Amino acid sequence: MTTLGSLWRALTIFRWATLAWAGFLIVRDHKNFQHPLAGLVVLAVMAAWTFVASVGYERYGKRVPRWMLGADLGIAAAVSLATLYVVRHGVVLGGAGLLPSTWAAGAVAAWAVAWGPWWGIAAGSTLGVAGWISHGGLDRGGLEHGHVSQQSASELVLFLLVGGVVGHLVRLARRGADDLARAVELQAATGERERLAREIHDSVLQALALIHRRGREAGGVAADLADLAAAQEIELRRLVAKAPVEVYGADVDLRESLRRTCDAATVSVEFAAPAAAVLVPARCAHGLAAAATQALDNVARHAGPKARAWVLLDDDGETITVSIRDDGVGCTAADLADAAAAGRLGVAQSMRGRIEGLGGTMCLEAMPGQGVEVEFRVGR
Repeated sequence: MTTLGSLWRALTIFRWATLAWAGFLIVRDHKNFQHPLAGLVVLAVMAAWTFVASVGYERYGKRVPRWMLGADLGIAAAVSLATLYVVRHGVVLGGAGLLPSTWAAGAVAAWAVAWGPWWGIAAGSTLGVAGWISHGGLDRGGLEHGHVSQQSASELVLFLLVGGVVGHLVRLARRGADDLARAVELQAATGERERLAREIHDSVLQALALIHRRGREAGGVAADLADLAAAQEIELRRLVAKAPVEVYGADVDLRESLRRTCDAATVSVEFAAPAAAVLVPARCAHGLAAAATQALDNVARHAGPKARAWVLLDDDGETITVSIRDDGVGCTAADLADAAAAGRLGVAQSMRGRIEGLGGTMCLEAMPGQGVEVEFRVGR
């Protein structure tokens, strides 16, 4: 389970626990209610929404729709305001708690988990105002005289603390999870590089060195091939000896990364992107640019000498989409399978592998004579 999934699971447990406590209070204090049946209706609404929220938040994960968060806060505020109707007015002013009380804090925590501490504090302020009204602020001149009961103030502080503290802890947890994932990935990349370096040293490098020596001895065309083998040996040694590059840093503009990729391509490329900056983590920009580079390289190699390519970048706020299309000769699924079987892993590893490593998806559509279109989608 991901870090965010664990947070939603913890919030689910909190919601059901506070619902059980609210149900206990409603049953215990039903004699104080002005409308006991309405109290049971409120409890039923709380239980129904707790179920919907528990399923919905864990299902959507980091892409929780805005309507669900808005409904969460709205229902919590409405249940709080229902205290004015359900409970006797004098009981509320006497210091009795609101019907939902701590249950409403679940909505504040949801906003904090989804959008951070400041949004959590905003949600807490909204419920704090609803609590103030429910404690008789309107009926007893509270708004005119600035009166705030101790119960209202306590609940406001509770909501603000939940929103701020939970949001801050969620931010720290996400950063810690990202740092751990980066460290694990870097360690895995280093280990794989060392393994490949050993295998290359024991096979390819020794073969190139042998070709260099024998070719120089033979002279003529063989000497030219020997010089080429020597150059490739030096380049390969430099490649396997180079340390992995750390590509994790501040957010960068993905438009610039893709523009450099298009400028470096050996085919004619038209690039279209949003007018505003598309800021993404450096790791995401590096992976998308590398996958796009491989896609354009495939166009140069396989689409035909007159093929052109179009690169489109789109950002809808939740998902980043990079589409690369060409008007070349196209291919079939069998062609892709044959390439993978022959060890040419440009599509399987350099493209799909990179995008899946970012938590995204890749879609490729191709037909003979109609070009190829590949689409990379990565969530924010």
